[in-house]
Amino acid sequence: MKRFSILIAVCFLALSTQMRAQSQIPYAKLTTTVPSNGTNAVQTITIGGSPTTGGFTPKWNGRAGSAVVWSGTNATLLAHLATSLDGLFGAGNTVATAGTLSSGVGTILVTFQAAYGKEPIAAVISFISNTMDGSGTVAAATTTTGILASYRGAVPGAMLIYTGVTPPGYYTNISTTAAAPNWTILGNMRVVSLGTPALGTVTYVHANITQPTSGTTSVTTALTNPDVPRNATITGNQATCTGNVVIWGKDGNSALLQDTIAASGTSTVAGTKAFSTVDSVWIPTRGAASDALSIGTGTKLGIGVKLTLDAVWAGYLGGTREATRPTVAVNPTYIYLNTAAFSTAYDGSKAAKLVLTDGF
Repeated sequence: MKRFSILIAVCFLALSTQMRAQSQIPYAKLTTTVPSNGTNAVQTITIGGSPTTGGFTPKWNGRAGSAVVWSGTNATLLAHLATSLDGLFGAGNTVATAGTLSSGVGTILVTFQAAYGKEPIAAVISFISNTMDGSGTVAAATTTTGILASYRGAVPGAMLIYTGVTPPGYYTNISTTAAAPNWTILGNMRVVSLGTPALGTVTYVHANITQPTSGTTSVTTALTNPDVPRNATITGNQATCTGNVVIWGKDGNSALLQDTIAASGTSTVAGTKAFSTVDSVWIPTRGAASDALSIGTGTKLGIGVKLTLDAVWAGYLGGTREATRPTVAVNPTYIYLNTAAFSTAYDGSKAAKLVLTDGF
């Protein structure tokens, strides 16, 4: 687990162009606690008695707001209070709504949001004056304690890797409001091993199969299986080599598969499907005398999982992170069409691994 966490950490620290303070995560950060979306604090103002005129002046954390003129019309009273609260907390940082308020008497709910949202609000609103008649009273108390959101202020699209589970969980912030992140789990991070691939050669599976003068030749013997699940290649010995070569075999789950690759002279043509075994090869009619085709192995390694989206974050060869992320092909239906090609040459001694996210 420790080694796995280190690998994840190295990967994501490399992806981040900078790491800021908790309030500003640009790309990715590790966390040992489940990400919380937080809760807005709510304080309740209660107006009692039987006022007909006058008002009151709120105060918070040593700052005084403007005087609130009392009104028996709820909407008017709430509008007066909102103006005072905007002076105390800044416009848009609180919302005042009627609780049990009726004809200017009852409870008013003050919900903290935006710059004051998703965090505890320790100080409670108080009042430095009360000029309401009719034995009017006003008081405030906390009714909902705010809960701090994880990495409050994170930019949209920021990532959190929760390492408290195995494999670690991948969360992203889908909120566009900086002070109110919405952490949504998309899947779990894991490392996928692709084996220890050797350098692909154009004759690895079979060298120089003579093309027939007519029809096709089926080859089922002297075939060498790929060292790891990977794509096949076709290479001709002269410019006249043409036709479709059909390769039959099995994928990493032992399911049957077939790939058709068109020969193109002496060029090496790569297939797209990852073979675990090659069971037979159909060789097409020659274009000219002495035409022969070789079957080799390519650079596309089978990932071994079905992906709907490219959820590969990084590739490692021999424990060293690839400077260029592997070229990835994905397919949600067929496992053999999910491949990754590394830019560094394989040599048969370095394990190839991918860091990816499940759930895509």
